[in-house]
Amino acid sequence: MDGLHLCKLIYESENQTPVIIFSSTMTNENRVKALDVGALDAITKPEIDRLVPLLDQCVLNTVNNRV
Repeated sequence: MDGLHLCKLIYESENQTPVIIFSSTMTNENRVKALDVGALDAITKPEIDRLVPLLDQCVLNTVNNRV
């Protein structure tokens, strides 16, 4: 099972867990596929500096949805 398939299963189960896909080789086509199956984002390893702000936003969204 690949990450896109797992992400789709999580999304279809109506699980509220945000999914971020990491890959060392991410094409624009695969990034779009990841978003289409429910991923919050798809990040290549050189773009790891985007991770902290993205996780901060995930936490805020999760907290705000529980209130």
